[in-house]
Amino acid sequence: MLLQSIGVLAQINIKRRVTSEEGELLIAVTIQEENTASETITNTDGNYEMTVSSASAILLLYKR
Repeated sequence: MLLQSIGVLAQINIKRRVTSEEGELLIAVTIQEENTASETITNTDGNYEMTVSSASAILLLYKR
């Protein structure tokens, strides 16, 4: 008998707004799913949306 374990990671959709510590909307922030090529940027309202693995870390990159 052959037993095989298959791990399945759920995909989740994230919708968020990025702001500074002062509450200002941050435009053109790059959001990346760690260890993948998946990325997006915030729009003119500081919002972004992306689908990622439930086990992933999300990185935010911003240059003033």
